[in-house]
Amino acid sequence: SSQLFSWPTDLLQPDLIFFLSMPDNTQNRASLGWRRPQTWQNRSVELYRELQSRYPIDIQHHKVRPDVLYSQVIKKLGPIRDVIREKSIEDTQDGMFLFSGFQRVVEYFRNNSNPLAQRILQTFEKDCYPNKTLHIPTDKTRRPFIVVEGNGHTSRDLVGKNLA
Repeated sequence: SSQLFSWPTDLLQPDLIFFLSMPDNTQNRASLGWRRPQTWQNRSVELYRELQSRYPIDIQHHKVRPDVLYSQVIKKLGPIRDVIREKSIEDTQDGMFLFSGFQRVVEYFRNNSNPLAQRILQTFEKDCYPNKTLHIPTDKTRRPFIVVEGNGHTSRDLVGKNLA
């Protein structure tokens, strides 16, 4: 539903946002103004544009890629943290919480000893990840999602469930 991808107006400013990159054909279609009502591709582009309007990220709509996002983060943090500018994305992505893909996000939570990190992972695997024993129609696909941490005032598992 459209509500699934809308940005909650009452959500606190996040500490951490995971940007999951979109397929190339999605980026191209979106940049050319290609639209089909309520497809997840278009909803994800709309969500990205909404995030872009609220946060200082200056990226052309057809270039939503991890390397471009990384360069924009460096551009914003570079004057403050000169050491970051000297390093590659591989050297700094863990320290800056930049993830190149879904599996890296899961590995981060799996390897984190913090009990709250384990709760996020358990919430995702239990409530969001497809259960192999359930019959899932082949014409249905899982929608992409982001997880936003609510500055410690919002339950992580609740945020994960609501945004997944």
